[in-house]
Amino acid sequence: MNINPSRYLELSIPKRKSEARQAFDVLLEVTCAFVSGKSHPLYNERMGRPFNQPICEKDVQDTQAALDAALGSLREELSAVREVCGVPPPKAPLFLLRHAKPHEAC
Repeated sequence: MNINPSRYLELSIPKRKSEARQAFDVLLEVTCAFVSGKSHPLYNERMGRPFNQPICEKDVQDTQAALDAALGSLREELSAVREVCGVPPPKAPLFLLRHAKPHEAC
């Protein structure tokens, strides 16, 4: 496999980082709506549901799965670059990300 690290650092990794950040933001918003018993109009619109339908536990689980997938893609990209460059993977940050909980900002 021929990987150009600079291409990944300039194009692919920022894209994956942005996807992960967006997935986290959606998870936070959906979790807050679930905890408060409210709807999330933008999420409902994207899911093709009524505007005022309350968020349920499955919605939170689905958004958590989307965040996990986005973080997994970012981890894969970073691992490929580290492997080519001969840099060992960091242990603490990935461990913290894997066990992170949504911030209690609600």
